[in-house]
Amino acid sequence: MRLHSLLGLLAACLLATATAKADVIIGNGPDSTVGGGTSIFAGVLKGVGFTMTSTIYVGSARLSLSTGNSNVSPTVYLMSDAGNKPGSVLTTFQGPVLSSDPTPLAYLFTLPTAYQLVNGTTYWLVAAGSSNQALFLWRGDDTPTGAHATYLGARLSGDSGASYAASAVANSFELLSAAAPPPPPPPPPAGVPEPSVAITLSAMGLIVFTRSRRRRALHS
Repeated sequence: MRLHSLLGLLAACLLATATAKADVIIGNGPDSTVGGGTSIFAGVLKGVGFTMTSTIYVGSARLSLSTGNSNVSPTVYLMSDAGNKPGSVLTTFQGPVLSSDPTPLAYLFTLPTAYQLVNGTTYWLVAAGSSNQALFLWRGDDTPTGAHATYLGARLSGDSGASYAASAVANSFELLSAAAPPPPPPPPPAGVPEPSVAITLSAMGLIVFTRSRRRRALHS
């Protein structure tokens, strides 16, 4: 009975962990209520900046987007800060192909691995256009707020990130937390060979033992 109880408790804990709702790190969406927004196409990058007030992992982001075109798959980055403007790419979100319905929808973009956002550090969530894709609109909304970050402002580039200008449009998004990724497996203890090495040594030992028996058989 005790074992069954422990197994049931473990299953309940795992289920609660798997179904726990992610925290909103910072955001103002994902449903746009203000209207308007930023048109993004080839050479255009739009970033919203935020400074962390705690250390937490980010796993995904929801953006309110729309397009009347087909086969549009926006590129969304998490970028470092370079003097109150987007800097270098830290990681890239993976997202869907947008619906060709011009009605704004909340689209989820996920990271392949959760990324740690550090307290006191400024980051940028950036949406970028592509030369082989048509225009899409990142909808506008109210000033973002959050329990883990403060809003810095928005920046717009029309030259593929070579320069940025301030933008008054606070685009609609939610940055969502995630559990920390599992740690890498520990290295094998000193003096214990890797499995492949151990198999090779065992095979070599068997060959030596077989040859030794054959020699003794010939001399007997």
